[in-house]
Amino acid sequence: MNPQVRLLLFVTCIIPFAAFMMWGVFCMPRFGSSQHPYGDIASKITISNLSINNAVTAVTFDIRGFDTLGEEFILFTAVVGILLLLRLQKEEHENASLPPSRQNGRWFHANYSILYIGKRLLILIVLYGFYIALHTTVSPGGGFQGGVILSSAFLIYMFLYDFHAFERIPIWLFDLLEGAGMAGYLICGSLGWFTGRGFMHNVIPPTAKGTLLSGGLIPVINFSVLVAVFAGFIVLLIEFALQGLLSSRSKGAQ
Repeated sequence: MNPQVRLLLFVTCIIPFAAFMMWGVFCMPRFGSSQHPYGDIASKITISNLSINNAVTAVTFDIRGFDTLGEEFILFTAVVGILLLLRLQKEEHENASLPPSRQNGRWFHANYSILYIGKRLLILIVLYGFYIALHTTVSPGGGFQGGVILSSAFLIYMFLYDFHAFERIPIWLFDLLEGAGMAGYLICGSLGWFTGRGFMHNVIPPTAKGTLLSGGLIPVINFSVLVAVFAGFIVLLIEFALQGLLSSRSKGAQ
């Protein structure tokens, strides 16, 4: 396909797309307006149908749960792309000429106070990550935010104590966990088909309002997202860390 044909195809597609986007923008309620039909519907569904307190969670995992599934696949595709780009090449090997500060298993020479504070911060970060992830039905948060926080705890441990820790962890385990999280989301969404309803239909009756298990399928979907995001970010951290230990043989020869 020559450049002229590509340009013509691009212009043919972008003009109706731009017109559709502008139509959607101009049809939105004015800024500061009290008329928000979508927000009113979401608030009603959140309280009466799902019995949860967090309207954002209701929108993310129920009202537009299919869109959230697409976002999860974006993360999954990004992780797969990183794995393909950073896979071990024939001309690469482990870098034996590491700086002294990294040869003893640490990225820098940490004093006792940093290690003391860092160790206790790790515990708080893990607890906070689970709190954010599991309280999504009653307060702001969710599996995505909690998964990122939990994976950051592993990164801090690697910086403070042992950057070789990732080498002792089987990366296939986190690949499996990420796939299991995505599969859990798909299974929860497909349950509606077996009851004669649509995809992402909430088939579990909501419990009492204001509890961690309110919202029917929402806590299960949220946990699947937590597993997928946590495992995906751990895979990324491991791959980037491994890449830092690799050097080309041509550079080593120089």
